[in-house]
This record gives sequence, structure tokens and C-alpha cells, in this order.
Amino acid sequence: MFPRDAAIYLGNFEAFRLMDCRETPNDGTLYLAALLALPEFVQWLVDEGKHDPGHQAEEYGMMIPLAVACASRPVPWCRLANKEHDWYSRQKHTIRALVSVTDLSWRYRQKTILHIALDHGPDVTKLMIDALAIAKDPEKDERYLYTDRSGIRYSPDQYIKRLLEVSSSRKKALVKCFEGTGMISRYYRGPGEGDQPDGCRGIVAGNQTLGMILERIQRAG
Repeated sequence: MFPRDAAIYLGNFEAFRLMDCRETPNDGTLYLAALLALPEFVQWLVDEGKHDPGHQAEEYGMMIPLAVACASRPVPWCRLANKEHDWYSRQKHTIRALVSVTDLSWRYRQKTILHIALDHGPDVTKLMIDALAIAKDPEKDERYLYTDRSGIRYSPDQYIKRLLEVSSSRKKALVKCFEGTGMISRYYRGPGEGDQPDGCRGIVAGNQTLGMILERIQRAG
């Protein structure tokens, strides 16, 4: 193991920063820092300009560093980092640091970064919702739609209820994460794309959903 790698695994940022090592761009260092939830390392590597937060590495399943951060788990060998901050706090700040520099149009098999977070449970999902500032995002209802092979579109809550293969209790916990975000529940095909699925909702009419139109009518009445 190279000294710089050892510094990462221990979570020793000062030693890592002071090492005069020539780096290969996108050599996996940013991924490792994201996986170990080391926000200081992540921020420094991004600021250094040699590591692209949008890079998709084969050794990480063509994921980007932000997606890898969602899969982070506490490990005992990051002794210095563990002493300074708890793992959950480090994961939160790692995700925030990467969200600010990541192209959020990235998708993996139609999944947005929010769907990747859903795969890793309620805690990661809450962190991602906060980091993405979804409640304040005017494009949230379009940005985080999932489209299946048949062309049916799912809002995050419908994706959880209809597609995610987890226990019912976990589904409830994940859906609860979206309370207060103001996201519209949607499950439909686009206009002219075939019959609507049973239980469809949030069908687009122009630039608005029928639900939004009905809500405005009710308010006006």
C-alpha cells in the first residue's frame, strides 16, 4: 500500500495533504474518499481539479463518486477520522460536498442520484433530500421521475411503492422521507404514449399535472 493510500484509509487528512505525490487524474482516490465518508479529502481532491466528480469508473460499476458515497458504511480502520467526527456526520458532509459539484442529470439505468439513495435506505435518502434541497427545487417533479421500459413514469413515492423490492415497513419509512418536500405523486404514461396504467395519477396536461390544476380550482372555490 502506498503511503498516500494508507493516509486515506486511516483518515489522516493532514498527512495526506502534505504528501508530495504526483497524481493520475481520476485514479480512484476521490471514489475511495467518498466511500469512506471523508469530506475533507473529498473537498480537497475536487478543489485540486484533477478528479472529475462526474467520472464513471468501471471498478465502481460505472457509478459516480456521489453514488458511491451513498454506499458508505462505518469502518474501524479510519481511526483518526472516527475520532474527529462520527461516521453519519461525515457521510452527510461528504454527500453535500459532492452534490455541489455533480451534474444531477446523471442517471444509472434510468435511476437518478435520488433513486440510488433510496436503494441504501431511509437515512441516506434523508441526507440526499436535504443536500439536494428538493423542497426548494422548482424542477423537482420532472427532475426525479423514473421511467421504466414500458414508458411509465414514476415519482419517487410511486417508485418506492410499486418497484422497490423492500419490506413494507421500509417502504413506509422511505415514503415518509418525502414529507414536506411538496413533490407531486405521479404514475402515468406521457400523452400519446399508450394506455394509462391502472391507478394512474399526476398525468401531464401541458406544463401542469391535473392534480395541480384541480388543486388550484379548489383553492379558487
